[in-house]
Amino acid sequence: MAKKLRVSKSDEIEFCELMGLLLSSGVPILDVFDTLATHFERESSLGRAILRVKQGVCEGKSMSVPMEEMGFANSLCATVTVGEANGLLDTCFIKYAVLLREPKHSDEKKFFQFFSFFLDLGLNTQKSLMLTAEHFGNAFYKRIMQVVQHIDNRQPLARALKLEGFSVVACCLVSANSNTPALNRYADLIS
Repeated sequence: MAKKLRVSKSDEIEFCELMGLLLSSGVPILDVFDTLATHFERESSLGRAILRVKQGVCEGKSMSVPMEEMGFANSLCATVTVGEANGLLDTCFIKYAVLLREPKHSDEKKFFQFFSFFLDLGLNTQKSLMLTAEHFGNAFYKRIMQVVQHIDNRQPLARALKLEGFSVVACCLVSANSNTPALNRYADLIS
C-alpha cells in the first residue's frame, strides 16, 4: 500500500466538494481531473496525485484503485468505490465533504455521523467502523477498534458499544433498530 498522501483537511474538503460539483454539473471526468490538478497546482503533492489518478482511469482502472495507490484516505477510497458502483460518484464526494466540514463536536457525535454515513453507503458494520476510526485521534481510534474486536468475537454491535463506554441511548438505538436514520437523528441530538 502507498504511503498516505499528506493533504490538509481544507484541501481534502475542497477536493471532494469540487469533484462532486464538477461531476454533478456534467463535466467529463477526465476534464475534472485536469481542472483540479491545475487548481491544486500540478506540482503540489495533491496535484500530482490527481494526475496519477487520471492516468489510472485512462488505463481503464476504477477511480478508487489509483486513489488507493496514491495514498488517499481509505475512507475516501471506499466512498469512491461505492459511488462508482452505484452511479452516485458526485453525490458521494459531496456528502463526504459535508462530513469532513462538520464542526468538531463530541467524539461520539462525530463517530455516529461517520458510522451512519458508511452504513448508508452499504458497507458492512466492521468495514464502516474501521473507516470511521480513521477520523479520530489515538484514544478514540483505539476505542473504536476495540468495538471491532468485540464484534470479531461475536458480540452484537450494541453490546460491543456498551463494553467500550458508549452512551446507553446509543446502545439502545443500535440494539432496537440498527438503522442509519435513527443513528443520524441521535448524532443530531448530541452536542
